[in-house]
Amino acid sequence: MTERPMPRDEQSVHACGRALTNQVRRVAAVAMILGLATFAPGTTQAEGVETPIRGVVKAINQAAFSTDVPMRIMRLPFREGQRFEKGDVIAEFDCRRQAGELQATSGVVREAEMNVASSLTLDKFGAVGKNDIEIARARLEKANGEMNALKARVHDCKVTAPFVGRVAEAPLRVLEYTVPQRPYLTIVEDSNNEIEMIIPSSLLASITINQPLLFQVDELPGVEVRAAVSAIGAVVDPVSKTARIYATVTSAPPFMTSGMSGTALFPARGK
Repeated sequence: MTERPMPRDEQSVHACGRALTNQVRRVAAVAMILGLATFAPGTTQAEGVETPIRGVVKAINQAAFSTDVPMRIMRLPFREGQRFEKGDVIAEFDCRRQAGELQATSGVVREAEMNVASSLTLDKFGAVGKNDIEIARARLEKANGEMNALKARVHDCKVTAPFVGRVAEAPLRVLEYTVPQRPYLTIVEDSNNEIEMIIPSSLLASITINQPLLFQVDELPGVEVRAAVSAIGAVVDPVSKTARIYATVTSAPPFMTSGMSGTALFPARGK
């Protein structure tokens, strides 16, 4: 059987298809070459190239103070941004009622102690039952428990700083009442910071504890902060395929505070 010659229109279509396929192949080859030459954040490259990862500066030690009942503020010595030392009084409340209750409970404890002592004396002469002695001791334990609870309440009326730092937030003022479970004072230790970063899970194998890095803070142009990896997240997000890592700042420049962001540079292997 002889082949029927292809019409001229079909020959043109096939020629265009072959030309388009060759062009796509050439573009793909160029793209592969450019992909190897360019730098993509979050991917490992050849020796001598650094991998940038975005991160946020956070204070390692910070605390938000709140109360479980409404309390009237009598003293707030430090305003937002002011520095304090460890052990300084940073808040004090009006606890005159709690102090009075503690004094009354101390009298109840003293009475219970005398009742136990009297019961033990009568027991020597057989003038009291064993149950009466146990009841007296139980009342003494109850009174001691109430007194210890009030002592803790009175102790909380004066709040001292657990570390050296600065006041981050102080939404209330003197003579105002606190709102239960809502922070009335937030403090941070600004001299002890860390960097929190989110990295692709594919980079976890190339990052180790104590690995050094440089952090370029956006708010401080030209300043490089030295840090070292201190912790690697134990869980990878299955949706975004990312993990968290933390780095402790080893050389903090002035004015670097919690909340600043920047870029962390991990030296490539071989540097």
